[in-house]
Amino acid sequence: MDCERCLKEAPLVGVVYAWNFGAIAVRFSHIKAYRLCRPCVHKAYWINFCILIVGWASITSLIFAPLFLVQNTIQYVRALTSRTAAPDPEGVELLKSASAAMAQKDYVSAERDLRAALARAESAGPLCR
Repeated sequence: MDCERCLKEAPLVGVVYAWNFGAIAVRFSHIKAYRLCRPCVHKAYWINFCILIVGWASITSLIFAPLFLVQNTIQYVRALTSRTAAPDPEGVELLKSASAAMAQKDYVSAERDLRAALARAESAGPLCR
């Protein structure tokens, strides 16, 4: 199969990266599942890492950017140390649910879903099977 980023034929690893960018009155976030080769996993992680470092300008971003940073780091480490795999659909749905709850300013539900996704990643193995 081909890498989604560089389009080269290579063994692929599934990762789910989330990014957050907070402007003063608005917050933008995105969660996406990728099938990437290992060099592209590395490049995509560092791009998302930079976005998370500079994207803390809103109140909600102060809460959720660190959680996304931890989640992305877990995904990155597991992707580089695992065999080829595809993203876990349940983990992706938990992250999408959290993002939708944040958009509706339902921070309790968003925090619950993010904690569930992090717990799943830490205890049940990687979000990439």
